[in-house]
Amino acid sequence: MMVSALIGRPVTHSIGQIVYNRLFNDKGINAVYLSIDLIKENLERFCNYAKLNLSGFNVTAPYKNDIIKYLNNADENVLKTGSANLVMVKKGNLHGYNSDYTGFIKTINENNINLKDKSILIAGTGGIAKTVFRAINDLEGNVKISFLSRSGRKPWIPKNTDVYNYNNVNGDYDILINCTPLGTFPDNSMPFPDKLIGSVIGIDVVYNPVKTRFLRSVESNGGKAVNGIDLFTGQGIETLKIIFNIDIKYEEFKSYVLNALDDINE
Repeated sequence: MMVSALIGRPVTHSIGQIVYNRLFNDKGINAVYLSIDLIKENLERFCNYAKLNLSGFNVTAPYKNDIIKYLNNADENVLKTGSANLVMVKKGNLHGYNSDYTGFIKTINENNINLKDKSILIAGTGGIAKTVFRAINDLEGNVKISFLSRSGRKPWIPKNTDVYNYNNVNGDYDILINCTPLGTFPDNSMPFPDKLIGSVIGIDVVYNPVKTRFLRSVESNGGKAVNGIDLFTGQGIETLKIIFNIDIKYEEFKSYVLNALDDINE
């Protein structure tokens, strides 16, 4: 049996166990997907275990940066973003990938979002925020990006880029992107001040609930709301391809995601 997992802390919010195991069952694949709530001091021990016993694993917050030092190899997107969320085990070595990068680009394309000449504010400065920042710049060079951060400027953020906190943020933005866990069920907080939310494009990396308070506010103000389902779907397709050598169509995998969300929110 092929064994894979999601590691992070916490992982109780993830629908990965439901999505992947249902897919394995439907397709007759001898595999299992687990969710492992891991404290940081056990990360190296887990990696040593994974080398001998797992086919691969996904990585969520807060270990997307920490995992890199345990990798034997890393793809271009990991090197570019300093973040890995997918690890394949091959011959006792850990190979790291950033499928969030692929998933975010898929989100932009699937929702026909034009980035050119847009003013963008990203909430958060962690691993997913850095990935989104790099992906946007790779897609469209002519764009202005600012950050809203509770922890302040990070070394990877260019010096000519504005970094605000919740109290001093200002400006008019075309696109707001939430790259924090704020709004993940059962939390109902807002990643952005109400004064910024008008007729904008709101993108949330959160997928549960499907419509966070942030996205509901965007829609009520006449904006376009984009949830984290496309991001989850895009990176999930990469997980299946890289770890299990399974090719699946986008809409088919997305249907597993939507059905899982329906079931847990009944």
